[in-house]
Amino acid sequence: MKSFLITVLGLLVSFHVQCQNLVPNPGFENCTREVNNWIGNYRSFGNAIENWSSPNEGSPDILQRKFIGNMFIKRPKVNLSPYQPRNGDVILGLKLYGCEGGAHCKEYIQTELTQALEKGKKYHVSFWVKSINNSIKINNIGACLTEEKLEKYKAGIYNVVPQLNHEKVIDIDDNQTWLQISDTICANQNYQFLTIGNFHYDDETEITEVPDGLNYAFYLIDDIEVKDIKENCDGSKIIEIAKVINVQNIQFELDSSDLTSSSYPELDKLVFLMNDNPTMKIQIIGHTDNQGDASHNQTLSSDRALSVGAYLQSQGISEEVFKTEGKGDSYPIADNSTEEGRKLNRRVEIKIQ
Repeated sequence: MKSFLITVLGLLVSFHVQCQNLVPNPGFENCTREVNNWIGNYRSFGNAIENWSSPNEGSPDILQRKFIGNMFIKRPKVNLSPYQPRNGDVILGLKLYGCEGGAHCKEYIQTELTQALEKGKKYHVSFWVKSINNSIKINNIGACLTEEKLEKYKAGIYNVVPQLNHEKVIDIDDNQTWLQISDTICANQNYQFLTIGNFHYDDETEITEVPDGLNYAFYLIDDIEVKDIKENCDGSKIIEIAKVINVQNIQFELDSSDLTSSSYPELDKLVFLMNDNPTMKIQIIGHTDNQGDASHNQTLSSDRALSVGAYLQSQGISEEVFKTEGKGDSYPIADNSTEEGRKLNRRVEIKIQ
């Protein structure tokens, strides 16, 4: 767990799981211009949409609600009038099968995540797909996470194994129904890039053909997510801690390191947290205001940190999982010229390591 500091300022033990989507522009809403025609090449695709690129010579189509079914140039046997974005105003269309050997036909989309995944942690990966009625239907639509960009300016990207792959043929009759492809994956590396497409050769892909339909597979893509589920690959939970323990509720006898009884309920919340996370290690740091001699304040802050540690030990917390330290009056967080400020400066901090 990365080291971070929890200032003892609120005695609320608050646990929360952040579910921030790490995919930028996940619904493709941020386009640089209106697109009323089929995308002609990978450069045009990258220039027309923010955060996404085509890692090979394919040209994914940007389909905006106002132009779906009314593209400037008609494409043979392609009528998208019955289809709409799952959310928002934009979806992407990808050719995923049907012209093996051609440089332009197998299409992928790629983005750089807003932050790299952490090796050893679990993440939920998902995206939504929709087949069009007269397209060849296929399986092997998947997502691949990598540390570096994928670039292969040929027919397809076959030198990687996707962490997420749908192995059943996707055939959806209802024009308004979408299928979510999703799974929880373990980050074996610090993955930074996400690529979606068909990472299998055509002869490895199962198909269902449509009489008098297209000779290729064309699928709609929307709403892509990569989220940290706050769990390690070994199954242990990761808990992020907001503010813990109000300094006003961790009280000591006057000019003393002896805890008052009113402090115990606050410290019991820290005990609960540590028992629930047996691998957690902490540093207990004492601080004082600037009243009195600096040397005395240094000793007093150290002794008060030791008192908190002693209480944790009395509740069954091993001394091997915490360290104590005093900082005296060297690190005020408020104005020492007022009693209110001095009260805030007389505090304990917990550093989770």
